[in-house]
Amino acid sequence: MVCAVSVESLRTLMQAAPFRETVLEAMRRNAERERVLLVAVGSMKAAQRLAMLLLDLAGEQARRDGNRDGALTLAMSRTDIASLLGLTLETVSRLLSRFASVGLISVRQRHLRIIDRDGLASVYADLDPAPRQAVARSDARGVELGEPRLA
Repeated sequence: MVCAVSVESLRTLMQAAPFRETVLEAMRRNAERERVLLVAVGSMKAAQRLAMLLLDLAGEQARRDGNRDGALTLAMSRTDIASLLGLTLETVSRLLSRFASVGLISVRQRHLRIIDRDGLASVYADLDPAPRQAVARSDARGVELGEPRLA
C-alpha cells in the first residue's frame, strides 16, 4: 500500500514528536533488515537466504497488521526475490517447491503460507561455518581428483 504525502505536509507532520519517532523507528528497522540481508547474501546458503526472507516478511506483516497465521502475499515476483537474494530464478522456484514438499510452506503463485515456522527457522539457522576444502582423491585410473568436500 502506498500513501502519497506532499513535502509540505511531511515537514509539518515531522514536527510532531510522536509522528517523527514512528518514522525514525521505521527507518531504523528497515536499515537493520537491509544490513542483515546484505550479510546473508554474502555468507549463507541459498536455502538459508530464502528461509530468512520468508520469516522476515511474515514477521514484518505480523508486526504491521497482527496477522500471525503465516499467510503472505508476496509483493515481489520470483525474479525479484532471486535478484534480491543473489540467486537465480530457477533456484528460488526449486527451493519454494522443496520447502512445500517437506511441509514448511504452501505456495500458490504469490500466495504463500508458512505452515512450519520452526522448521523454516531451523533451515535459516543451519549455519555451516566449515569451509570447503579440496581433498585429493583418485578415480579408477589413478588420476587425482580435487573435489570439494566438507572439512
